[in-house]
Amino acid sequence: MFTRLLHQFATIERETSATFDAYGNEVTTLEVVDEDVPCRLQEQGSAEDTDERDTVTRTAVAFFDPSADLSPFDRITVDGETWEVVGQPLPRHDATGLHHYEVSLRWVQL
Repeated sequence: MFTRLLHQFATIERETSATFDAYGNEVTTLEVVDEDVPCRLQEQGSAEDTDERDTVTRTAVAFFDPSADLSPFDRITVDGETWEVVGQPLPRHDATGLHHYEVSLRWVQL
């Protein structure tokens, strides 16, 4: 029943290494961990910060099947938009065991 609600698909990327560019800025390399992972993304809100520069931030929660390989440092792309995982993916249990993961996400536009 739950899997029928996962009507979107995610690509999961994970940081594999970090180097520094000519200016000393850290540059990370991402590797695709998995593709076409069933999920459901629900946006929760949006905010705009105009103090020093205009920045739009959106938040969402994504639901994944227990078989999904997720970490707090992943990026996921759903419907062409890339989101950062915020914090540890939260396991949710029912009477029979692990039911699904809930993942907090952040999208930032500078």
